Formats: sequence, structure tokens, C-alpha cells
Amino acid sequence: MKITTLDLPYLYFFCPATGELILDTEKSHNPKSVMGYWIDEFPDEAYIFNKDLEIAYLSYLKEHTNDDSDPKEVLLNFLENLDISPCWAVFELLDNNPLGPSVYYVIDLETRPDEEKYGAL
Repeated sequence: MKITTLDLPYLYFFCPATGELILDTEKSHNPKSVMGYWIDEFPDEAYIFNKDLEIAYLSYLKEHTNDDSDPKEVLLNFLENLDISPCWAVFELLDNNPLGPSVYYVIDLETRPDEEKYGAL
């Protein structure tokens, strides 16, 4: 899967599918479109909210990690080879965020906005 790198000049990131806030100046929000995310400084600490992604990640770690593995390289290889859904996308947000140098988000672009909050499409 291609990793789309964004170098945003501001500290807000919204879901391209739903318009919901994902990241602001203080923290990461976790709308239903976010399947998981990783912070560059701590690549072996995953924040995963989707069971299929969790299973795939743990399986990948088991097969591709050893004492000499670079955790960031393992993470990037996992994200580049991720193919759970064709509607998922990986975004790397550079420097301008409160979580660290880069944050990698896996987002389900097929997610629809909450009808109660935004109305029916």
C-alpha cells in the first residue's frame, strides 16, 4: 500500500472520507474511520482499533522481527505491504503534530459520517 506523506502547515488533520477531526494541536482523536496509528519515535507501540489490523500486525511482527530488526523499518514494511481492504489508506503526517516527528494513520476511506451527527447522505 502506498504511504501518502503529508507535510501540513497546521496542526489539524481531518478524515478525507468523513470530515471528522483526527488530529489537533493537543491530541489524536479516534473517529471510527481510524483503524490504527503509530508514532515515529515509538514504532513498536501500536494504537490499533480494528481487529483485522491487529491480527495482521501481530502476525507480521511474529514473522519479520528478530533481535537485529529495526522497529521503524519493520513498521514501514508492514504498512507498505498492508492489503486488508482496498478502501484503506496510510497517511504519514510529518513534524507538525503534537505526537512526534511523524505519525502513521491507517484510515478506512469507505467510512461514512455519523448520520445522527451530520445527517443522511
